[in-house]
Amino acid sequence: MGDRFVGFLKALLRWQSLFTFAALGVLIYYEAAVGLAGLAVYLVLLFALSPAKPKDKPLLNIPVVENIAVKPQEDEEQRAFISIPVPVITLSGGREIWKNRAAANAFGDRRREAVQKYEDSEGGLTEFDGKFYKVNKSVKNNRKGQQTILYFDDVSDVFIYKAKYEFSKPVVCLIQVDNYEEVMGSTEDIRRPVLSAEIDKRLGRFASDIKGCLRKYSDDRYILFFENGFLKPLEDKKFTILDDIRDINEGNKMPATLSIGVGAEGENPQALLEFASSAMDLALSRGGDQAVVKKSEKIYFYGGKTQAVEKRTRVKVRVISHALRELIMNSSGVFIMGHTYPDFDCLGASMGMYRAAKEFGKEARIIWESSNHSLNELMDKIHRDEEYDGVFVNGDEALPMIDENSLLIVVDAGREGYLMRPDILEKAQRVVVIDHHRKTRDAIDNAVLSYIETYASSTAEMVTEILQYIKDRIALKPVEALALLAGINLDTKNFTYKTGVRTFDAAAYLRLKGADTMEVRQYFQDELSSFARKADVIRKAELWPHDVAVAVCPSDVTDRQIFAAQVADELLNIKGVDASFALCDTGERIIISGRSLGEINVQVILEELGGGGHYTEAGAQVQGKTIGEVKSELRTVLEEKLEVDDQ
Repeated sequence: MGDRFVGFLKALLRWQSLFTFAALGVLIYYEAAVGLAGLAVYLVLLFALSPAKPKDKPLLNIPVVENIAVKPQEDEEQRAFISIPVPVITLSGGREIWKNRAAANAFGDRRREAVQKYEDSEGGLTEFDGKFYKVNKSVKNNRKGQQTILYFDDVSDVFIYKAKYEFSKPVVCLIQVDNYEEVMGSTEDIRRPVLSAEIDKRLGRFASDIKGCLRKYSDDRYILFFENGFLKPLEDKKFTILDDIRDINEGNKMPATLSIGVGAEGENPQALLEFASSAMDLALSRGGDQAVVKKSEKIYFYGGKTQAVEKRTRVKVRVISHALRELIMNSSGVFIMGHTYPDFDCLGASMGMYRAAKEFGKEARIIWESSNHSLNELMDKIHRDEEYDGVFVNGDEALPMIDENSLLIVVDAGREGYLMRPDILEKAQRVVVIDHHRKTRDAIDNAVLSYIETYASSTAEMVTEILQYIKDRIALKPVEALALLAGINLDTKNFTYKTGVRTFDAAAYLRLKGADTMEVRQYFQDELSSFARKADVIRKAELWPHDVAVAVCPSDVTDRQIFAAQVADELLNIKGVDASFALCDTGERIIISGRSLGEINVQVILEELGGGGHYTEAGAQVQGKTIGEVKSELRTVLEEKLEVDDQ
């Protein structure tokens, strides 16, 4: 009745009622009895027809105040809405005008905070006090404006089960002792079982800490299964098991090192094993003593603190040589290609592979886009040999010659972006890669044969060994032997860096084939002006923490990349310098040459700048930045990497 009376009073104040009263007033003035009767009838009808509830009621007829009881005559739909267990908040003009008991219980006096988190979220998913809510919104309009109803659906259980699923996903891990035979060979016979048992013990403890299942399936190889939730802590700690194994001292004169390949986030166990195998190949090709984690298409590297150990056995090179011989013999023609800005190592390896192809009666071409000043004298000598007429061709000349049976041999480069003509790699269907640089994320992955040995001093050394096994008494020309020896001489810095027993064996073989060491020496002589400019750059070099020297080369020198490499080499001759970096602005990009005496891994440092190489010698090319920006970025990477190693 009260609501009807309120409606009646509101009806009296409407303009229609006021107009009716005016008309009835005129009628009463002339005919009082008739006018009063009409007024009485109008008031009765107006009261009877007035709405029982005000028209500006809240949406869905819900009470504005939570504690107002629902009246018996309210319909069941309205009663169900008010008592719904899902938190519901109604807003008008951004201000809360109603909430149900579930919202009061879930959010208390912090309902405004819950609404704000929803407004700041994307897709309506919000978190409040450790619980996750999927918020659905309903908008209604009435005469007084727009009202918004928010329904907070608690989906915390979904996230709990998702987290459990993510944690419990399987991970496959392959583990290999890189230098098992060498380590055992350096240990007394009586101590070898103790050493092997200590390696097993530490790996077993490592597996136990992550609740994994470890199985040993050969003397130096293991497979480990564990849950994905333990992978992140291992990555955060940089796989400390690498250091743990390296610290073993049971009479071994050589430290044991591990290579670890981890496969994660695969669709099935078969994919995980493929990821782990691919990661293991990367770890081994980069010199070992590191862990490589492959998560679908993403690859992460950890470790790599020691240099690769030279393998005394030549079984692998013999197997590679025989496989390469079959590929050459079954090809319609052979094409050899190296990297941009070629050097003596690239040239020597190319000529060695040319001779291998010719020995089996195959037409061979060396793809040669451009040379540099330091190679001119040797190139002139090569071109004086009539056999080499038409052997060096550019990419445009080579492309029409390549067919489906052609064999492309890539030397001294393992990355597509560093090749003289990457488009040739796309056309060739059969590719062989021979390289001594550590493998990177963007390595050539479509090779039918890949021979990557990071312990080798140079690609020229690797090719020299191949020539000794690919055919008996191969007819290597003196100029070819000279080019190969120059390549070894360049990358070993005149037989001082990365020089092992096999390096001298290769040099002796080349000397036997007619390579003149004094002539090789002449190719590395500097002109006085160039020597003076290098001395000036070295004089202005900066000495950074961790005994790192950094120099900036002038941009107007010829053969900037070679000049920067020579400056980086010379900086290592300064007492107290363990690593050096030389930067040069070519106008199109900033090139960086990194060198190390062995304490610092320059390859992992320059990888962060998009480069690569190997432990003591690496390079990078950075585009779109100034020399100052690249120096600053290099310093940041150095501090991060070297401080982690110190810890």
